[in-house]
Amino acid sequence: ASTGGAVTCGSTLDGAQTLGITAVGGTVTFTGAVGATTPLGALSIASANNVTATTLSSASFVQAAGSGTTTFNGAVNTTATAGVDVTTNTIENYTLISFAPNASGSSGSIRINGLVFN
Repeated sequence: ASTGGAVTCGSTLDGAQTLGITAVGGTVTFTGAVGATTPLGALSIASANNVTATTLSSASFVQAAGSGTTTFNGAVNTTATAGVDVTTNTIENYTLISFAPNASGSSGSIRINGLVFN
């Protein structure tokens, strides 16, 4: 998206494909469940201001850069070693973040770079 562009997924988002989003200075909003029926592959956000997600299930969730607040309002589940990796100013977490063991039996990881509120 262009600078300040908003990306909104207004419904359920399913499928084992990888999804990459760039919303330079804009917002990314998932109003429906992400990966509820079929978890996504890797979900990455290159840059955004605010990110808001309800239920999220994917191989991994990586937000490389953020300038606002990333909010998780529902369960976050990942299955890959990359786990959850978020870089932003503030993280609001109102839910459980869980990691399923991968094929080798090891769980994912979490790395948060920003203030955390829950």
